[in-house]
Amino acid sequence: MKKLTLLFVSMLLLVGCAKIYSWNQKVTLYFETPNGPVVASGVTHVELRHERLILVGSVNPVNSDIYGEAIMVALGGDRYLFVLMPSGSTASNVYSDLRPKGSDGFRFITKQIGKEPVVLDTHRYRPDMVYFPNINDPMSAIEVTPDNFTEVLGDGYVYDKMTFGITRDDVSLPSVSQVLTKQFFDQRSSALREIRQEPIYRSERVIFIRYLGRDAFIKEKL
Repeated sequence: MKKLTLLFVSMLLLVGCAKIYSWNQKVTLYFETPNGPVVASGVTHVELRHERLILVGSVNPVNSDIYGEAIMVALGGDRYLFVLMPSGSTASNVYSDLRPKGSDGFRFITKQIGKEPVVLDTHRYRPDMVYFPNINDPMSAIEVTPDNFTEVLGDGYVYDKMTFGITRDDVSLPSVSQVLTKQFFDQRSSALREIRQEPIYRSERVIFIRYLGRDAFIKEKL
């Protein structure tokens, strides 16, 4: 009986308590195009659970989920640039240097609602962007960076900057699924299966395409 009691007490010490945080975060990107400046933005929702373990020296794990869609930028015709969703930890990284020392970082994030967005350092925060020269062929994917922006998209296209902020705006309405359909992702899975046994499957380009599953573009709350 004593062993069971000690086990129960130990479990209580390990469980501790958890704090739940949530916010909507807005990413805005600025580009130059042959037809003039373009501003594209998207709002995603983050839910975060911060476990607070009681045992001294224990690690307090953080679990986060992000919901929403990639930012889809129409370039004319059937040309689209996709800016993949930021991770659930982006806000923590952005505001880590701005919050008071010793303060609750996640609570600080939730208090940034409506404040001026932060202009992100291009070298430290590089958006994950992808372009499909053939929008019907998932294997045509090209990774786009601020450095190769003009090379991939053509003369007159220039990456300018990206801002990040916490907002009261609603999560962006679905639009990506109208272009990247279920058939598109099924085709991607089928193409990857066909080359799985070939050395090219381990190439840098194919590793990038393997990362581009539906969850990279669309994450719905169940």
